[in-house]
Amino acid sequence: MNEYKGLLSLLIFCLELVLLINVLIFSKSKFKKNIILILSLLAAYQFFEFLICGLELKETFILYLAFVSISFLPPSGFVLALKINKKLRNKFKNLIFIPAIFFSIYYFFAIKNLRVKECSVIYASYYYPLGFLYGLFYYLPILLSLFILTQGYIKSTDNVLKKQNLILLIGFISFLFPMILSLFIYPESKNFIESLMCKFAFALALIISYFALYFKK
Repeated sequence: MNEYKGLLSLLIFCLELVLLINVLIFSKSKFKKNIILILSLLAAYQFFEFLICGLELKETFILYLAFVSISFLPPSGFVLALKINKKLRNKFKNLIFIPAIFFSIYYFFAIKNLRVKECSVIYASYYYPLGFLYGLFYYLPILLSLFILTQGYIKSTDNVLKKQNLILLIGFISFLFPMILSLFIYPESKNFIESLMCKFAFALALIISYFALYFKK
């Protein structure tokens, strides 16, 4: 199966690229820029994982770019959830990205400590410093997004807003549920959970693409 390493990443990258192009051309949503950012980050990570595992380009700078792309995903989703529910204040917007910026700078200077532990057909696992702290700041915006979307769905009296929250909530659950199930069935998957979660997040890419095309304003 070694010859197939990275092919799943390449396939998902191509599909997410098609979704991205469709949103770029056809979406008239006011959240278009936010969704384009999320799709771009998802596609970028799959491309870098293909380079790492498929083409065996395991240079530390490519690993670094992979980490940067996934580091900005959770806060980007959180910003979208806040923006939809009109809870985002522009003066605080950039603060949401501070942890991602911090880790991007930190890993740039600690780039020699990044390495690939394993590549398989489905996932890649890495070693990186400050793993626990990185995980804490990685999953916190995701949990906050779930809270905001759930609250928006329950409390909103506007049918359009209610539907928007529901669709995005389904989008988040679509990759979180299989991730939790994987951890329950195979606890060792915690060692490559970021890579696995980005594969599951293809469902999120489909759902937010639908969101961008369905809602015209």
